Amino acid sequence: MRIVVVLGSPKKNGAGTLAAKDIESVMNESERFDFEYIQLSDVGLGLCRGCFLCISKGEDVCPMSEGRKMLQARLEQADGIILISPTYVQDVPWVMKNFIDRFAFTHHRPILLDKKVMVVANGGSGLNRVRESLSMAIGGPDIVAELDYISPNWPMSPRASAKRDKAVRRSVSKFMAAIEKGGHEPTFSKYLMFRFFKDISDEMEEYLPADHRYYSNKGDYHTSVKINRVWNFFAGVIIAVLKRSMSDMAPYVEKD
Repeated sequence: MRIVVVLGSPKKNGAGTLAAKDIESVMNESERFDFEYIQLSDVGLGLCRGCFLCISKGEDVCPMSEGRKMLQARLEQADGIILISPTYVQDVPWVMKNFIDRFAFTHHRPILLDKKVMVVANGGSGLNRVRESLSMAIGGPDIVAELDYISPNWPMSPRASAKRDKAVRRSVSKFMAAIEKGGHEPTFSKYLMFRFFKDISDEMEEYLPADHRYYSNKGDYHTSVKINRVWNFFAGVIIAVLKRSMSDMAPYVEKD
């Protein structure tokens, strides 16, 4: 099975790489996984310009899509994805934030829905905030494991190192179990998001044609699953309330 590790630090061979190597070592104790490491600072992803074209007209319309296309292709080939980032002032550094921005379109059109994702925050303070940001990096996939990889810039005590090793094994166990199970089972929150975007894609075809193309070919969900009536009913109620509360964001149409 193939694991793609995305390293979101501007610094090479730092604590994030050590975390990835620890994870790889534990995973390969019982099974053979092929690991690929992607150092975002080497990819040439290009800084997001905020043009909104990837969301509105489609990711292939992005004026600098080459780096993103290459990275997306490698993620699509993975069975599992590990996102690793240090904490810089209580959040991810710019290279990881740029990755998040460049893949913003996946929150509208989750092309990596079937992947299993593990998020790893390394450093000291602010690890929970980093995990939150990493969990939003790619829209759609299940976040099946999280890990705080403590890595101060000074020697750790044997007790602290042992605790970190246990945390790695716990998270790896969850990650491996999810990969072996495979598949994608919708949760109500994911179904609700699907319904919301599908509903507005018709209303917003002029402004979000890429969403309209994507959702016009979908049935009850991104994949061929049966959605129960209770979910369908409550999703309809919630979306109606959301549309009312977000009415100021709707396109303005001048009345005659």
